[in-house]
Amino acid sequence: AEERKGGSGHIGKMLLSAGDKQIAFICHVPKALQEATSGFSIKEWVAEVCKASGAEVVEESEEVVKMVGQGNPEKEQFPLKMRDAAQAAGFAYIKSKGLIPEEDSDDYIPEVPEDW
Repeated sequence: AEERKGGSGHIGKMLLSAGDKQIAFICHVPKALQEATSGFSIKEWVAEVCKASGAEVVEESEEVVKMVGQGNPEKEQFPLKMRDAAQAAGFAYIKSKGLIPEEDSDDYIPEVPEDW
């Protein structure tokens, strides 16, 4: 077997997927990261996402939480819109905890190679 190198195992993340009839999310935040990040709670992050999207937790461990939500066209609950609401709520939560840097300036212009 090949030795695993690099990867994103040390980074907290949430993956969101929307199909025709349902949404599914998986959230992974390593325990060491949870302990090192003051004020952040995986349970609160997941709760905000579930509240915004209508999803429910279907499996949970110390570092990983899986959520699923069913769309309902009669109630105008469409998976793509549910996913967008979840994404906005999740981003707002991590930003409120200071985990997304504030933009310093609108004047930033990245350096672009001349031959680009």
